[in-house]
Amino acid sequence: MINNIPIEPMKKEEAKAWFIDYCNSIDKMLEERRAIIENDDYINWLYNLLLEREFMEVLYNQESDNRLKAFFEIINQYGYKRYISTYEFDGKRFYYVLYRDMIIKIGYDIKDVNKYFVSVNKEEIENREVFLYEDIKKEEIEGSMSEEFQKLGDQVTNLRRLGATDEDIVHVLSLRKNS
Repeated sequence: MINNIPIEPMKKEEAKAWFIDYCNSIDKMLEERRAIIENDDYINWLYNLLLEREFMEVLYNQESDNRLKAFFEIINQYGYKRYISTYEFDGKRFYYVLYRDMIIKIGYDIKDVNKYFVSVNKEEIENREVFLYEDIKKEEIEGSMSEEFQKLGDQVTNLRRLGATDEDIVHVLSLRKNS
């Protein structure tokens, strides 16, 4: 598998199990993203924490709270749509986001992509793009569902390539709906 996408044909039951897990992971990711972006609890908590500490580093792992990773992914998707790549400095990749009166630097460690960080930006940022949090929020609320369904469609195409029939795919979706 590459990025959790099968590259070799699977048995029918394996394909069904994989597809159900994949659909559930999309649901979970969308739920996490909605929880972060639809109300301002998380960004306010982050803002207040940064006011107190001015620097925080968070390790992401699947058993712990992964809101920082999900928040970065929202921002990364926003940058991707605008053809703006992460900035890179000192072994880290990051974006700048303006929330209230604070420019937040959010990113990850290049050597350990499971290590995410957020900090108050204290450096000059001439000729650098700074995203407005309100723009990110507006676009995420309006656009995330359609993008995830596009990804789901891509996975259906991939399943067909791997040998799943339309009947198999419909059957898997009906099992998922009933679970």
